Amino acid sequence: MKMTFFKIGFGLIMIGAVGMGLWLINPKNWVKETVSIDEKQECPANESKRIEFEKVINIDEAVEINFRMRDYKWAPKNYIKIAELESRLIPLPGKASFKIKEIGQQNKIGEVLAVEGKTYFYVLFEFKGWPENPKGETIKPKEVDETGWDSAPQIVLIWGDKEYTQDGYGTELLRDKGLKTEKASLQQAEWTTQAAAWYQDKNQEPIFAVKYINKQGQKKYIKINNG
Repeated sequence: MKMTFFKIGFGLIMIGAVGMGLWLINPKNWVKETVSIDEKQECPANESKRIEFEKVINIDEAVEINFRMRDYKWAPKNYIKIAELESRLIPLPGKASFKIKEIGQQNKIGEVLAVEGKTYFYVLFEFKGWPENPKGETIKPKEVDETGWDSAPQIVLIWGDKEYTQDGYGTELLRDKGLKTEKASLQQAEWTTQAAAWYQDKNQEPIFAVKYINKQGQKKYIKINNG
């Protein structure tokens, strides 16, 4: 009799263990209590949505924008809700200017030739920051090409309802054009010539825009008139 009870009890324990194992295997039952700041991707590089423009600028027309920067020095290392993180961030004023010089496309940048059906769209522009823009280890954005949740003001390509950040051929494109390559800074006071390029399908007519985040945290777009 004792042996029988032992077998029954052991069997129940094994059933419970197998059930717990199956529960753990199911990803829906995993709970992540905290998420680090670096794991948050609130602003994908390529977004799909309806885009509205606040204004239009022409080639050779300078535009100054006021954008949001933030200090993360009081940000928690781990947090559960976005509101918990945002409540600890310090918003700061930023300023930058753009002047579009040329918009075009070509089949080769540097030594890289586009395959059939593809092309390189590009924008040549001048950029300058503001000497009083905040800087430091805990300030975001730090660089002019920074993307993500606290992205720097930048030029994006828009096709349909989707936007694309540049693909990183700027330096090679400037060399192809015989232009000086200069590193831009959010704190620089002088104009520097910059380039943005995108490797895309050839059979499209994209829109280009200056994108930035205003002090209220809203994404804003300034359309570039290429007419």
